[in-house]
Formats: sequence, structure tokens, C-alpha cells
Amino acid sequence: MIILQQSLGLANSIYEYFTAYALAKELGEELRLDITFALQRQATYTMDLLSFPKVKKIKSRLAHGA
Repeated sequence: MIILQQSLGLANSIYEYFTAYALAKELGEELRLDITFALQRQATYTMDLLSFPKVKKIKSRLAHGA
């Protein structure tokens, strides 16, 4: 399983997503997105508004930087 902790910024998030998606597909692994940062900022997860292949999202039990 590959877990992607995305950074802030839409352009960076798109790049990170497709890099992790390609890697997961190449390795035959499942990709999961850690969207803890969006939940901490009480923001909408912008990537949900785009038509990308759907993957499961998770919320980390530890805050980033902890």
C-alpha cells in the first residue's frame, strides 16, 4: 500500500497525486490519500472537485509534523 501525504497547493497536489498513482499502478499496490491537512484546516479537499481516478482517503491519527 502506498500512502500519499499531499502538500498544500493545487499544482503540487496534482503532481504528487499522479506520481503516486503511476507508482502504485507500476508496483501493483493500492494508493491511499492522507487528507489530514485538509481536515485540520477545515477546508474542502479540492482534488474531489476534479475528475481524477478515485482512490480511498484516510485521516492520519498523528498530526503532520508530530
